Amino acid sequence: MSLLCPFTLTPFHSTLVSEALSAAGIDAILGGGGAVTLYSNNEYMSTDLDSITTERNTRITPVVAKLDSMGSGVCLGES
Repeated sequence: MSLLCPFTLTPFHSTLVSEALSAAGIDAILGGGGAVTLYSNNEYMSTDLDSITTERNTRITPVVAKLDSMGSGVCLGES
């Protein structure tokens, strides 16, 4: 699952997604450009969050869509 937004995502956004997935009982880790952004101390800026999980999108999509509908700055997209 990848989240795409028209702006640079921050650690705040990755925390929101991580906590929402965890609350829904979904185990996931941050990978890709979002992980590089956090670990490079923003020297590389990514506009997406890639969550690595064994869970099906049918379980993940409603969780992220709820964040999107709440105006959290997290938006659901396709990669």
